[in-house]
Order: sequence, then structure tokens, then C-alpha cells
Amino acid sequence: MWSGSAISAQWYLPEGAGPKALGFWFPADGGGTIGNDLIAIPRAARSPVLAHHFLNYLLDVKHGYDNFANYVGYQPPLTKLDPSKLIADGVVPANLKTAIVRESDFDKGYFPTELSPTGQTEWQNAWAEFKAGVR
Repeated sequence: MWSGSAISAQWYLPEGAGPKALGFWFPADGGGTIGNDLIAIPRAARSPVLAHHFLNYLLDVKHGYDNFANYVGYQPPLTKLDPSKLIADGVVPANLKTAIVRESDFDKGYFPTELSPTGQTEWQNAWAEFKAGVR
């Protein structure tokens, strides 16, 4: 699962189950899968200035932190978010500290990308064999 799903899962646990029931693994060397969601303003937006103000609001450190901590569990792309503070504030349980995305993860991580035509064929063939029970 994505790191934000692990962090927000604590809010959906059955009554009596705490966040210690959850876990998230990310390679210590930073070589794991990373990605991000995007928000865009269409070229023909009816209110582009208002849309830009909304983006500025979301990227404000206070509002981005509040949105992360109180609503979505998905970390905004703000370098001012201190991983230690996220744990100290109880936003991220200590056992999920590996779910916190650090700026250095973007230097070492792997972005999901489109497969080449050869890669797509290999993937489709492997999936077909798996579904058929060949292996």
C-alpha cells in the first residue's frame, strides 16, 4: 500500500485495535517505490485565479499539515514538515515512521513508469501463466 494509506488506516481500525496493529516497510537505503498525486488547473478553468489561491492554500505549511494530520493521511510535498514532529504530534504512530516520505527518498526511490512494449508483453505473458496455473 502507499504510505498515506498506512498512515490513514489508523482511523479505520476496529474499536479497541490501536495503530500498533499496523506496519509499513520501506527499504532503509531509500530504494523503494515512490510517487505523488497531482493537482492541476485546466487551461480553460472558469476561475483560474481562484484555483491558484486554492493551490496556495493547500501548499501553505499550516494548512498542508492540518490536511495531512486531520483529514487525508497523505503527506503534502512540503519540505518544512519535520518527520520527528509528525511522530511527536501523534500524526504518525512511531511504528509507522517508515511511512513518512523524506525529501531524500526522491533521490533514491523508484517512480512507477510505463512499461516498454517488450516489458508489457512479458508482464502480460507472466500474468496469463499465473492465472492459468502454469507455474
